[in-house]
Amino acid sequence: MTENRYRPLILDASALITGFNPADVENEQYTVPLVEEELKRGLTSVRLKTSIRTGKLKVKTPKKAFLEEVEREAERVGDSLLLSEADKQVLALALELKSAGEKPIIVTDDYSIQ
Repeated sequence: MTENRYRPLILDASALITGFNPADVENEQYTVPLVEEELKRGLTSVRLKTSIRTGKLKVKTPKKAFLEEVEREAERVGDSLLLSEADKQVLALALELKSAGEKPIIVTDDYSIQ
């Protein structure tokens, strides 16, 4: 468990909707612009905005090359219609961080991403 404490977390909308609070963990944390866009209202929005404002959660747009890689792989395995654009951004950001030597953990309850 100690090893996971230092791995970056990538949050999708479902993690925040189901109550995950970025303030409760020490890991570096990211989300993507489309997740931020999905969560415009309610308590989840307040938690998201507070986490971004305090620097606990960073919003990062994945590079185009990683989005294209996710698209190709999703098409190959037949998941392209199951993944939302936000899901694809989350997966692309995970690939980007992995290519930079990180071992990201995607926090989600979305079966398509798992």
